[in-house]
Amino acid sequence: MGVLSFLKKQLSNMMESSATMGYMLSSAVSWFGYDPETFLRKGYMNNVHVFTATRVYLNKAKVAPYMLSEVKNKKALVFYEQFVRSKDEAHRIQALGYKEQALEELESHELLDLLNNPNSYQTSSEFKEAALGFYKVLGETFVYGISPIAGRNKGKFKSLHVIPPTMIEPVSSNNALDPVAYYRLNIDGKSVRIEKENVFHWKTWNPLDPLRGLSPLHVGNKTLKRNESNHTAQTKAFQNGGVAHLLSSESDTRPLTQEQMDLINERLIQKIKGAENYQNIQATNGSVKATKIGESPADLQLITSDVHDRGIIASLIGVDPILVGDKVGSSFSNQEQAYKALVTNLIMPDLITFAENLSKWLLWRYGDNLHLTFDTTVYSELAPDLTKLVAVYGQPLLTENEKRGVFNWDASKAEGMDDIYIKSGLIPLSRVKEIDFNRQQNNPGDKPPKEDNPDDK
Repeated sequence: MGVLSFLKKQLSNMMESSATMGYMLSSAVSWFGYDPETFLRKGYMNNVHVFTATRVYLNKAKVAPYMLSEVKNKKALVFYEQFVRSKDEAHRIQALGYKEQALEELESHELLDLLNNPNSYQTSSEFKEAALGFYKVLGETFVYGISPIAGRNKGKFKSLHVIPPTMIEPVSSNNALDPVAYYRLNIDGKSVRIEKENVFHWKTWNPLDPLRGLSPLHVGNKTLKRNESNHTAQTKAFQNGGVAHLLSSESDTRPLTQEQMDLINERLIQKIKGAENYQNIQATNGSVKATKIGESPADLQLITSDVHDRGIIASLIGVDPILVGDKVGSSFSNQEQAYKALVTNLIMPDLITFAENLSKWLLWRYGDNLHLTFDTTVYSELAPDLTKLVAVYGQPLLTENEKRGVFNWDASKAEGMDDIYIKSGLIPLSRVKEIDFNRQQNNPGDKPPKEDNPDDK
């Protein structure tokens, strides 16, 4: 059962008659109007470049699990949230230290149970994929939370549902300081009011409409229209066997009769036109000549233009062109660098913003002093450089079995293999004065080294 079936079942008794959604059912669609239905159908579902770039993003973004923690140190939390956003790897390494000071991860909590099992028809990964997918393609996503209307759990959601933006709309309050009055859910030509506290609306900035997000496909509508025409032209050229020609009589004194032209046209349609007749060779004993009246896809630079459009469309989604097969338009020399940039520059900021907005909507319902984020340690692209780790924190002390684990060797049961060994010359900083005092007591004649005096020079 999908979200549409669920909502029809849950809201069938609450519906009131209303006008049919024009943007859902209109038969005339245009790339140049703000039409979410068109962006989904003709963009994500019908344009190979939009689909591919979006899948590259979603396949990476959806894997990060939720992480719920209790705040231990608010000051350290401020530093953690600042450093974890940085593109500088050294800063992200420092963020790990602030995280240990600021947060204590919770292994179990009712909110985690909800997020990991949001509803009866989606896994947590599918839920995140839907929420992030609508956000990336349409510039906004809506989540509807259902909770008991009375009792001790009033206000605590028992299920969460990603609502397609084509089915829900914010209703203006005509108050600039609190612009949304409520949300209207539209199904099968009927609508129902949903109170705004039960809807999570995450959107991009739209300078002309504070109630809705701005789709990147709306910004790139001319490119998408051109690319659609390009694909149509290439398909027709392939179906028609390539370059178009005009057949005529070779003799100026004996032109083809109308009957002969009609017969030739019929035979050409039967024997040459269509993908199944591609490059099919035909012969005639008539005296005719062929005059080229069109250009091939290569001559028209359709293929080159398509490659160019592919890079632009990928960039609209935020994906480097090399990740969709375009090495020429890429900013990176290999996919490894491009994937690292994808995670660092796009997915991390999106997940942080998603968690912040989700926290504002959810956390107050489930307790105080909670912090929600995504566990981004699942991304190998963010694994810290060991050289930089050592530069920041120094060489770590490891047991012999921990060293064996680095090589994927089994732990040894020999005595002392789980102990930490230190160099004999190392002493704690706190004991420096104590040791220096003991040395002077045991060797009264020893004097501390004399510091250089600039005046003696």
